[in-house]
Amino acid sequence: MSRNVCVWLDETAPVVQDEIRANIAAAAEKCGFTPYFYTREADAAADLTKFEVMYGHSTDLASNAPNLKWMCCSWAGVAPFCQEGVLPEDCILTNSAGAYGDTIAEHSIMVL
Repeated sequence: MSRNVCVWLDETAPVVQDEIRANIAAAAEKCGFTPYFYTREADAAADLTKFEVMYGHSTDLASNAPNLKWMCCSWAGVAPFCQEGVLPEDCILTNSAGAYGDTIAEHSIMVL
């Protein structure tokens, strides 16, 4: 059975460069996963039953992925994912908390 990861990037987000996609694909494949990249929720929605891992920040997609084992949220705040019924009961949720502190602090100082 194939192990699949959904990489969902909001269509309003900056376009992911081909080199970055290739790096993500290489890392996923090294771990035994096949990555699928989406920029529109409607495109990903048709494939949700085949994903074990999802990267992104869509509660709509996550709540309709019954085989999801790991939700890797690209945001620091994950409160919407903690509501009952959004993720399968045994799904692990990780986020980007703490990843932006230095960057935001440096930006704030620069702007001042």
